[in-house]
Amino acid sequence: MPEIRLSEFEAVVFDLDSTLTDTSSYPYKASLWILKQSSENYEDIIKEYIPRLVKNYQLELKRISDGEEYKSPFHCVRDATIATLKEYDIHPKPSILKKGIEQFKSFHVKYSQLQPGTKQVLDALKKLKLRLGIITNSWEGHAPIILEKLSIASYFDSIIDPGTVKAYKPMGQIFQRVLSDLDVAAEDTVFVGDEFYADIVGAGRFGLRTIWINQHDRLLKEFLDIYGSSFHPDVVIKDISELLEFL
Repeated sequence: MPEIRLSEFEAVVFDLDSTLTDTSSYPYKASLWILKQSSENYEDIIKEYIPRLVKNYQLELKRISDGEEYKSPFHCVRDATIATLKEYDIHPKPSILKKGIEQFKSFHVKYSQLQPGTKQVLDALKKLKLRLGIITNSWEGHAPIILEKLSIASYFDSIIDPGTVKAYKPMGQIFQRVLSDLDVAAEDTVFVGDEFYADIVGAGRFGLRTIWINQHDRLLKEFLDIYGSSFHPDVVIKDISELLEFL
């Protein structure tokens, strides 16, 4: 597919976690704490536990996007954690589970860091006078706190999390809200994210152009076979800094 030039658009909307920020360590740290309190075999479990937890969390979001009643990221993380622990026949005390999920929440802010090149990309986009937004599926209310902590909040004209519209990507409501805030049309907007289903399929369904950050060298064909060739991203890159090549 043809490459795009960001300067030809009016707005760029970003995912937050794993796109603009590196949040890879916080689920590990919180999960390790829970497992240490609940299993003598935590060191043998933790490596395969995290991918299972991520999968179960994504299933929680998919159920909501498929029509189940909205529940907060806190409760999605809690229920995904319970489901994953059950797979190992681990049943922590309620007090341990509660503290562990609270650590997930606090660690998300504490351990979020900028991805290399993020500020340079934002500087370049602002020089082009593009409107910038964020849509995140993560913890309600955290995005502004994290952006302030990392000194990039002033770049963004709209910051939307699930609590804003009681919806998660790929649901249309969350994309509609950011476009409304930015006062731009879908066809004049590029979305940048790392999750294929939530980000690329979600934005594509709503008519935005898409840039996929394929950090883990996944085969694009696998996703197109599942979701259809119409969701082929306009651009595939490996990290946020590569956006500088598409100004």
